[in-house]
Amino acid sequence: MIIDLKGFLDRLVLGLKYGLPFLLISFNANYEGINSEENLRFDIIKKEKVLGFIDIKKITEDQTTTFKIKSEVNAKVLVNFKASSEETYIYNTDTLVYSAIYRTVNKRVQVDQSIKLNNGKYHLTDKKRTELLDLEAIKCNLVRLFFDEPVNVKRVYCDKLNTYVRIIRMSPDIYKVVFPNKSYNLFYYQDGKCKLIEAVGSFYKVKLIPDYKD
Repeated sequence: MIIDLKGFLDRLVLGLKYGLPFLLISFNANYEGINSEENLRFDIIKKEKVLGFIDIKKITEDQTTTFKIKSEVNAKVLVNFKASSEETYIYNTDTLVYSAIYRTVNKRVQVDQSIKLNNGKYHLTDKKRTELLDLEAIKCNLVRLFFDEPVNVKRVYCDKLNTYVRIIRMSPDIYKVVFPNKSYNLFYYQDGKCKLIEAVGSFYKVKLIPDYKD
């Protein structure tokens, strides 16, 4: 499979030093009085072979939106391995107030961290430390791109890397997210909904194809 698959997983679904101007974000959301649930599965495909999946549940209750993610990849580099992840992201109105990532490779914990907004400040906790993050309110992280077109969004928060990454509009319905190691994801949209993601790195290229349940 791919030499940098773990890096691909780290950048894929997750989870930031500069604030994103609030007025740049437009997902055409109306938060008042909404109660709904949406389920979405992305199959992870390389050369027509399904390597795994990403399941995302989006629950909206009044002003709170919760994203719950489960993902699994089975692949072979030099040996067979299985990577699994569970993630949670909670927005109050349009601000991220909590996120958590728990990821294992062959049942060994690789990532176990959470970010919580407390008194206007983000606190990062992982298995080794607790740290105060110098961030303005996070309005958009990567999980939102899996559902809705990021109209006028210039940067998006990557929870796993604890940094913002660029969003480049390539054409009316195609957006490119560039990561620090020069790998990138291409997000394709139709009628505002994500219809395809291509994840490209030095040693891999995979597609994520959605299956909307609702």
